[in-house]
Amino acid sequence: MRPYPESASQQTRWIRALRGQPHPVDYEAGCSAISELEALGEARTVTTNVIFPVNSECPYTCVMCDLWKNTLPGATPPGAVKLQIAKALATLPTARWIKIYNAGSFFDTRAIPIDDYHQIATLLRSYERVIVESHPAFIGERVLKLRDYLCGSLEVAMGLETVHEPTLQKLNKRCTLSQFEQAARFLHSHNIDLRVFIIARPPFQTENQAVTWGQKSLEFANSLSARASILIPGRAGNGAMDELQRIGDFSPPHIKTVEHLLQYGLALAGSRVYVDTWSPSWRMNCECDNKRVIRIHAMNRLQAVVEPINCRYCNAGDLWCNDGP
Repeated sequence: MRPYPESASQQTRWIRALRGQPHPVDYEAGCSAISELEALGEARTVTTNVIFPVNSECPYTCVMCDLWKNTLPGATPPGAVKLQIAKALATLPTARWIKIYNAGSFFDTRAIPIDDYHQIATLLRSYERVIVESHPAFIGERVLKLRDYLCGSLEVAMGLETVHEPTLQKLNKRCTLSQFEQAARFLHSHNIDLRVFIIARPPFQTENQAVTWGQKSLEFANSLSARASILIPGRAGNGAMDELQRIGDFSPPHIKTVEHLLQYGLALAGSRVYVDTWSPSWRMNCECDNKRVIRIHAMNRLQAVVEPINCRYCNAGDLWCNDGP
């Protein structure tokens, strides 16, 4: 495979050429769903249901995306997402919050037709908070339509990924920092909360760069009054990321990098900050690493910096961890 190209159109072709076949999906059969506890700080939690509807693929081809694996071959039929949500709700416990994390952007009309918003909102009328995902390009009047239908408050999660502009361009996200900020301020001006996704070591960054730009990304999210910032460790598994790892343009973050960024974000004392531990992909190479995993989970739960890990093999103040014996 040739090196990663520079132009957006070539990047799209390069990424798609490395994909496998998407999984066969049938929206009429329903979709996956889970229930979890989201930490609010000071040992408080809120029961949150999470539903993962299938729909048409996002029109953007980000190099790190693996959501295309569970998408429909064409536009989502009217009522399909509403049907999936209804079936999922029947299996879930009572909860105060709900996340609708569909395979793409909620406000992409090919993914979820606008005419479905009212029926979806009716199904979610018992929830205090509804959290959906969207690419910044789709933020506009249709967001207000959903907000007005809901009984509870609306929160929109958007992928910032990184504030390092050259890396952001290489991710093929087709979104600048200025466009992200404009979308965030639109949400804020209409009393809609913001949740931000940040990649802990995206491709095309060294470990040290991942620390520096991860911190700056957390600061940027804080400046936009994000209600929560989610650190997602960079991972392979979608074809393109595996190839980038093979040619030396990507490596999963070290667990100390992830731990440091979480601690840094919590110390900013602005938004809540979490590490996504659904499918952890960090590197580990020292006897202290399992203790660091426990510490990450504790800081996620408490939303506070807890006692640091002292290790006889790690250099004091050094993010890198030497190999154990």
